[in-house]
Amino acid sequence: MKKLLTVLLAVTLLFTLSGCNRNSKTDEVEDPGSGLDEPGRNPEVTIIIEDYGTIVVELYPDVAPNTVNSFIKNIQDGVYTDNEIHRVIEDFVIQGGATSVTCNIEAEVNNNPSFKGTNDMEHDRGAISMARTNVYNSATTQFFLVHEDAGFLDNEYAAFGMIIEGFDVLDDVAGVNTNYYDGPLVKIVIESITVELFGNEYPDPVCE
Repeated sequence: MKKLLTVLLAVTLLFTLSGCNRNSKTDEVEDPGSGLDEPGRNPEVTIIIEDYGTIVVELYPDVAPNTVNSFIKNIQDGVYTDNEIHRVIEDFVIQGGATSVTCNIEAEVNNNPSFKGTNDMEHDRGAISMARTNVYNSATTQFFLVHEDAGFLDNEYAAFGMIIEGFDVLDDVAGVNTNYYDGPLVKIVIESITVELFGNEYPDPVCE
C-alpha cells in the first residue's frame, strides 16, 4: 500500500510539473512582445504641441511615397524640434515646420505635369499635406493640418496622411487669436515630432 501511494504521488507530481512547463511555454508563445515590428503597418507620427497636447498622424506611403520619405527623414534629422505652428487660419489649416531647405521634393499631385503617379487623397478635416510656393516642386519641410474640409486644395497640394488622435488639440490650436498675417499672437511651439516605423524601413527622399 505504501508503495502504491508513493507511485501515485510521483505520477501526480510529474503531471503537476508538466503542467507548469506547458503553461510556461504557452506564455512564451502567446507573449506579443513589444508589438512594434509590424510589417506593412503605416508609420505613425506623434506631434507634441507645448501647452496644447498631442496629435497623432498616420502616414500613407501608398498615396505619396516620396513625400512620406521626406517627412520621415526630416523627423529623424530633428528638423522639426522646437519649431512653431506659425500660421493659423480657423476653419482652414494650421501650418508648421522649419524654414530651412534640406531637400526640394516633387509635388505628388495629379495636376503636377512632372508627377507620373496618382494621388487621389482629399483634403478632408484632419489631413496632413505639404506646403509649397507657387512652384509645384518646391515643397521642403513645411506642412499643414487641415482644420475643416478644403477640397479646393485637392490635386494641388500633396496630402499624405491623416490625424488619428488629437482632433481636440487641432481645434484648440485653430481657435487661437492671430494677427493680420495669420500668425498666432502667442507662440505655439512644437515641442517634438517623432515617428514610429513599426520595424519597417523607408529610403531617403528623392530631391529635385
